[in-house]
Amino acid sequence: MIFRRDLLKIKLKDMHILILYGFIGISCSSLCFLYAIKYTTVTTAVMLMNTSPVIVVVLSAIFFREPFTRQTFLSLLLTFIGISLLIQCYNPKLFNLNVVGILFGIGASFCFAAHTLVGKLKVSDYNALTIVFYALAFGTLFLIIIRTPQVLLQIDYPIQGCFWFFLHTLVPTILASICYIASLHHIEAGKASIILLFEVVVASLLAFLFLGGTIGIPPNYRGRPDYLRHPLVV
Repeated sequence: MIFRRDLLKIKLKDMHILILYGFIGISCSSLCFLYAIKYTTVTTAVMLMNTSPVIVVVLSAIFFREPFTRQTFLSLLLTFIGISLLIQCYNPKLFNLNVVGILFGIGASFCFAAHTLVGKLKVSDYNALTIVFYALAFGTLFLIIIRTPQVLLQIDYPIQGCFWFFLHTLVPTILASICYIASLHHIEAGKASIILLFEVVVASLLAFLFLGGTIGIPPNYRGRPDYLRHPLVV
């Protein structure tokens, strides 16, 4: 944005949409997801959050006239089943059905769906960099109101922690958001939201390869041929 100041220009009539985009798509979705984890479990929060493609597909069919085909339904179903197996939803010990946590999880799902739909609405008018810049700027502004910078500066972060914090901000937050919004310019919002769920698979594989994580195999799969027990199949 430093070298392309023309990307900072937006129409005044779109300002309120981008403000709402930052508030709902960045602040509310992040807070709801984190509170869902706090009051339930990671598995429960991820399951609830990953229902957002269903919302996106339905609302996209209504507002953007995107086709809701048999292939779309099958993609949603298979994706949901695959994610469910990957995060071991068959293990009841990983779930905590706290009402407050579930409400936050559902809220996170709707907020991220709104994030996708507003991005689709404006991606034809602005560059993805412009949309993400203002979304993160307004989203950060709302978060600062909740948690002031003075409080954050009082925490003694280790140098290594600061590095990972910076990396987390750059890659999964900024770059991933730019790629996702840019994809909405080329494909339907419903398809983009379904493809995005592949991040759960990538995260699980990276944790398995580099962090010593495990990929659970459902009890009924044990004893089956090896190719059925492969992580990508599961």
